Amino acid sequence: MAATKSRNILQKFEKLDRRWIFLFIGLAVTLPIFIDLGMAPAPTPSVTDFYDEIEALPERTLVLCSFDYDPGAKAELNPMALSVLRHLMDKNCRVVAITLWSTAPGLVETIVNQICREEYHRTYGVDFCYLGFKEGREAVMVRM
Repeated sequence: MAATKSRNILQKFEKLDRRWIFLFIGLAVTLPIFIDLGMAPAPTPSVTDFYDEIEALPERTLVLCSFDYDPGAKAELNPMALSVLRHLMDKNCRVVAITLWSTAPGLVETIVNQICREEYHRTYGVDFCYLGFKEGREAVMVRM
């Protein structure tokens, strides 16, 4: 009985004019842009813990940031890297940036200069520095 009922529903959807389906999808995508649905994302505990750790740092703390991602992950990870650097600059921390990925040096140098030098007008070698690419990944971390 249930199988017959589900087949009938599927047959009705198959006969439905696809313009109605496109209209429904269009409305489902555009309406949330214009109507506030009250579904703001809540930060996860790991995000709030990370934020709180940066907030707890004393002024002029030396912080090592390893930005390890490649151009394929730039759209996802660049905003995070930018916000972390801005937060550290707001706390007046000294930043040492490195990367352990061979495809990342250009990306990391760009964001470090954009935030530290251009936005916050910090001095290279005093307030921040970029050590570039370090070969060896796990071995580099162990040596540190």
